[in-house]
Amino acid sequence: MPANTAAPTIEEWSALERQCEVIAKSGLAPKSVSTPEKILTIALKGRELNLPPMQSLSHIHIIEGRPALSAELMVALVQRAGHKLRVLETTSERCAVEGVRADDPEYVARTEFTLDAAGKAGLLGRPAWKHYPAAMLRARAISSLCRFAFADVISGCSYTPEELGAEVDEEGRAFEADPVVVEGETEADEHARLLDEVDALLRRLPEDGGVDTQLARSYAEAKIDNARKAVKRLREILEERGIRSGEAGAREDPNASINRDQYNYLVRLADELYGDQDRSLDGHEWYEREIGKPFSKLTAEESRRLAAELLSELEEQEEVHDRFAS
Repeated sequence: MPANTAAPTIEEWSALERQCEVIAKSGLAPKSVSTPEKILTIALKGRELNLPPMQSLSHIHIIEGRPALSAELMVALVQRAGHKLRVLETTSERCAVEGVRADDPEYVARTEFTLDAAGKAGLLGRPAWKHYPAAMLRARAISSLCRFAFADVISGCSYTPEELGAEVDEEGRAFEADPVVVEGETEADEHARLLDEVDALLRRLPEDGGVDTQLARSYAEAKIDNARKAVKRLREILEERGIRSGEAGAREDPNASINRDQYNYLVRLADELYGDQDRSLDGHEWYEREIGKPFSKLTAEESRRLAAELLSELEEQEEVHDRFAS
C-alpha cells in the first residue's frame, strides 16, 4: 500500500484525537508516549504508513525527534507491499538477508551484518548486543536491506531504535531506562533523588574509571533533565565495564565479553605495532589472523592479558628505536 501523505480530514482528525485520549487514559501506552499529544504524533506517522494506532505504538518510536521502526514492522511493510524479504542465515555471529522487489524480480538485493562488523562499530558493549546478539544482527541486516532496496516502503523511517542509540529489548523495541517517578513526588523531590543516585553510581566506579566525577555531578545538578541523562549514562558505563555489585570499583567478571573501551584499546595498540605487516590489512586485522581469533570474541580477561602483551611489545619496540636513534 502506498504511503498516505494526505492531510487528515476534520472527521479523521477528531476520531484520531478521541482514540488517543482513550489510549492515554487507559495507561496501556508506552511510558515515553503517555500523553494524548505524544500518542497522536505516533498515530499520525502510523497513518502515513497505513497502520492503526495500537500497532503504531508498538512498533514506531521517536528517538531524539526522529521516527524509527522495529525490524519486525519493516519486514511486514515490505511483504505487505508485495515484495519478498528472506532471512538466509541468522546466528549469534552473522545474519544474511535478501530481497526481491515485485517491480524488478530479476534483481536480488543482499545484505549481511556480522559480529565482527558490530565489534568494529563499537556496539558490543551495549546491553542488547551482549544479551541478544542474533536479534541485533538480524535487525541491522534487515534495516540495511530496507534502506537499500525498499526505501519507498519504509517512507523515511530508515533506522531501527537501536541504530539511533536507544536501549532496546530482544524484539528491538525501545524502552525507558530512566528511574520511575514516585507517585506524588514533586520535580524538586525527583531531582534530589536522582542526584543521590548519581552519587551512588559514581561511588561504584573505580578511581581511575575515566569519568570526571565533579563534572558529572555539576552537570546533573544543573537541571532535572541532565540528572536523568547522567543516571542513564552512568548505568550504561557500569554495565559496559561489568560492574554489577554495590561495591566501589567492583571487579569485572573475567568471563564477561570484551567491552567497547577494551576493544578500541586493543585495535589502537595492534594497529600501531603491526600496521606495516601486510599492506592489504589493518594492523589489528593482521594480528587477529595471527592469533586465530577476532578481538570481538575475546573475554574481558583475555583482552586485558593481550593488551598487556601488546603494550610490552610496543615499549620494547620504542626502546630499540631510542637506542638506535642515539
